Amino acid sequence: MRFEARKDKKVIIPLMAGMLIGLAAVILAVIDVIERDYNEETVIIIASLGIFSLTFVFIIDSLKRTYYELRSDSLFIRFGIFTQTIPYETITDFKESRSWLSSLAWTFDRIAIYKNGKLSVLVGPLDKAGFMRELGRKINPPSIDF
Repeated sequence: MRFEARKDKKVIIPLMAGMLIGLAAVILAVIDVIERDYNEETVIIIASLGIFSLTFVFIIDSLKRTYYELRSDSLFIRFGIFTQTIPYETITDFKESRSWLSSLAWTFDRIAIYKNGKLSVLVGPLDKAGFMRELGRKINPPSIDF
């Protein structure tokens, strides 16, 4: 079962504002370097533009491809180019969290997932209640007595 990621404006707007300010600074630096003779500053500025571009592509990719999937034997997390798989038998607990720790989520309204008793990852599904209900079923399957 796949759960899309929640994307809060409180997280995305400051990030995009910072990216636009960074882009403006790099463009101004490139314009300044173009007006001068070639020197080592040119290489640094061009490299900065390349790194900025890769960062921008990574962020856009992460915004488009972030989801959480409850598979038959594990929790699969996709955050852009990054993936993580957590087998259900290693998940010892999960609970709601509003932590500011870095995580694989675009919201601060998250779920903390504990693996072998330690915090493993923070996720932010759009349907948080449904995700918690289904994850609870996966890590605590009903027992059948005969």
